[in-house]
Amino acid sequence: MSKKGIVIGVVVVAAALSITPYVIGSQTESAIQDQVALFDSSQPMYQARVVSYDRGWLSSNAVIEVGIDLDDLGLGDEVETGVATSSFQLSVQHGPILTDQGLSLGLASWQLSNDGRGLEDYVQWDKEQLLYLQQGSVSLAGNATYSDAIPQLSNTANTGEVSFTLAEYVGHGSYDGETLIYDGLFSDFVLSVESLMVEMRNAKLSMVASADIATILKGDFYTGTGQLLLDSATVTTAEAGEVAAVDELSMDYITSLSEDTSTNTTLAHMNINYGANSLRINGVEVANLRFDTAINNLDKTFLDAYLEQIRAGFGEDPEQMTIMLSELFESHGLAFLQAQPELAVTEFSGILPQGAFNANAAMSVAGVTALPDSMEDDAFWRQHLRVDSDATIAKPLLQWATTSYVHMSLVNAGQANELTAEQLDQIAAQQAAMMIQAFIQQGVLREEDDTYIFDFAIADGMMTINGQSMPLNQAMGAM
Repeated sequence: MSKKGIVIGVVVVAAALSITPYVIGSQTESAIQDQVALFDSSQPMYQARVVSYDRGWLSSNAVIEVGIDLDDLGLGDEVETGVATSSFQLSVQHGPILTDQGLSLGLASWQLSNDGRGLEDYVQWDKEQLLYLQQGSVSLAGNATYSDAIPQLSNTANTGEVSFTLAEYVGHGSYDGETLIYDGLFSDFVLSVESLMVEMRNAKLSMVASADIATILKGDFYTGTGQLLLDSATVTTAEAGEVAAVDELSMDYITSLSEDTSTNTTLAHMNINYGANSLRINGVEVANLRFDTAINNLDKTFLDAYLEQIRAGFGEDPEQMTIMLSELFESHGLAFLQAQPELAVTEFSGILPQGAFNANAAMSVAGVTALPDSMEDDAFWRQHLRVDSDATIAKPLLQWATTSYVHMSLVNAGQANELTAEQLDQIAAQQAAMMIQAFIQQGVLREEDDTYIFDFAIADGMMTINGQSMPLNQAMGAM
């Protein structure tokens, strides 16, 4: 290559390196202003504004003020109302040469921090640490990676009957313009409200959101997954002591969108699943517990309008919210029902010392072509309601559960006052056996080996229990 070519190349590179920081700085400022404004307008509990933005050639600095409405936290009448505000300091280094977090090439790097000033009346922590710190960078390809941290903190006496402690929290994530990935963890969290206390140990959370930042900030529906894992959790009260305890708890969700080509509509779907290695409530322990749910076929136009209505009506009088939602259904209800929405418990199962149980149920609406004059029209719902469910339960388990129910009923009704414990147990067992036998004779239950089975369905105005059908209006009249 000639010397002239080398010189031209050097000039081009030098020009690029000198122009690029300015372009990046301009784009960064515009993006931050837009996102803060969007957050402020779409999050009812919060206020946010850019107090100042100082953009230089190689770096920029900004102050972002965030406020939270204390009235919306429900801390109690004794807590001072108003808006608690605190400022976040943002520093951005413009690429392509980055040095503030080690020498590297990239479009930008940043640090967002909050020293807690303005929140001291509500939260206490080691003041030598920042209350919040986030650091990240954007590669030349436009992919962002970041980490954030919150130190150990707890409430002050100014939060009324609500108190909490949180061990140090750390997280990290990435965003490529289309997908946000985030993981975080903390070792301990304790929340107390009046006499109720909830303790969580060793939590790990993760999420994947296939959406742009604007959609996530607004809280709109998007495709994604998420999970929360806890080693253990307990719920106690001052009066009763331990109320519930769970080991190896998992909670996860999946959201998705699909296209209905027959109606040219977009449908939203969500699965929310819970699981636990063991759950103990009032001394009764269940192992291998599963509770999986699904919401399917929600008209996306209706869902978007609903979410917007919820945001717009946040803090409104409940009666006013009811009116707003009624008006929403009047304008979008037909499309909502024509999408054949479904609510399902896809699995509810567990194992007790007396045996195992497994159940599922799905409820949907089908065949709607027009709305009725009144949504309380029973004939309309009998025609379009669909239910399909079944349950299997071990015989000893149902016998124990029914006996426990009868026992409690006798005690609550005062009929056990003149009975010994042995007599009460005997009467409860006898009545429970009679109840189960009556269910079998009526066809509500059927026996199969060591289990009882219950199958239930509603379709086309008919109700079917264990294979025996009758008109739904007749069945409802008999109840």
